Amino acid sequence: MCVWSGDIGPGKGPWKGSKDDWQYAIANHVDIMLFTGTGQVEHHRERGMKNAAYLQIGYDTDRYFDGVSERSGIVFMGQNYGPQFDGVPGSEAQLRRDVVKALRSIPEFVAYGSGFGAQMPQAKSGDIYRKSLMAVTISLVSNLGRYT
Repeated sequence: MCVWSGDIGPGKGPWKGSKDDWQYAIANHVDIMLFTGTGQVEHHRERGMKNAAYLQIGYDTDRYFDGVSERSGIVFMGQNYGPQFDGVPGSEAQLRRDVVKALRSIPEFVAYGSGFGAQMPQAKSGDIYRKSLMAVTISLVSNLGRYT
């Protein structure tokens, strides 16, 4: 049995003091705890989770495939993390807010996601990305190996 997580933050770790003890309790009852970043694995192993391992995140090729030749606009899809995420070690939540704010001055820019703009059903995200000239992404942190 395995547990897989691609998320970080308060209650999710991987840093000591991040209130993620529940993951360590589960780890004692499963064969493997999988994470989408090698940095997460390193932190969890350093904290005693011996069965932490890396599994690269994938994507749905039926949803995400090459787009049309005529493209326009700049798009950002992501959550405006609350202030509790500012305390995550290496947090770039404020950078994300600042970049979205700056990009709003470009008429062709559209932001989707909680706290930034209209909610976008995940099934439609591929269509939005395909039609855009550029997609902007900013992870919550950039100091974890292979985490994005």
